[in-house]
Amino acid sequence: MEAFWNMIRYSATMIVSLLLLAPGEQASARGKAALVKDGKGLVAVVVAENTPVRVRDAATELAVHLGRISGAEFEIHAGDGKVGIAVGLAADFPVLNLGQALGVTGIADGEAYILRSHTDGLYVIGATEAAVEHAVWDLLYRLGCRQFFPGPTWEVVPRNKNIEIRVDTTERPDYLNRRIWYGLDLGLQRRTLCNVVSKKSDRLRFRTQRIARL
Repeated sequence: MEAFWNMIRYSATMIVSLLLLAPGEQASARGKAALVKDGKGLVAVVVAENTPVRVRDAATELAVHLGRISGAEFEIHAGDGKVGIAVGLAADFPVLNLGQALGVTGIADGEAYILRSHTDGLYVIGATEAAVEHAVWDLLYRLGCRQFFPGPTWEVVPRNKNIEIRVDTTERPDYLNRRIWYGLDLGLQRRTLCNVVSKKSDRLRFRTQRIARL
């Protein structure tokens, strides 16, 4: 009899879990962003009107790499972020209401960022300027870009005339400090990608991030 009631409780839990999960799955299905089709860019890279130079440079880097992947040209213009690839700080796009999700209350929050696709584009939003750079390189990593050591010899840029992505993640560092090896010239940071190992959901995986000046 006890086994019977355990089975009933288990079945009820599974049914409730599936009912709660269903709306999220439907939302995810609606959140696919088409960026390039047949070598033609479908969206622009969007920044705030008075975006900081460092953020604009990150947006430019993203546009250039998307062009290298697909052969398409990506314009960069100012907007509210609702349409296109929004690159910037949460405060740059108040209409997106991402300020609370990226509030800086601890030391690790300064590098937090959001990648979120939707039918009209993509959010690449960071809590700080450094976090925006991390978001850009994470996005490029998800699209297949790699750079294992400084310099073009170790760079991998895939070729794809059709780019689509579905993503909805908020990332924060798992470690307060990281370094690749002693003596690495951090002056190369502007164009350096590195593969670092991070712990996420009890598993190890390789991720791509910029080297931040310590």
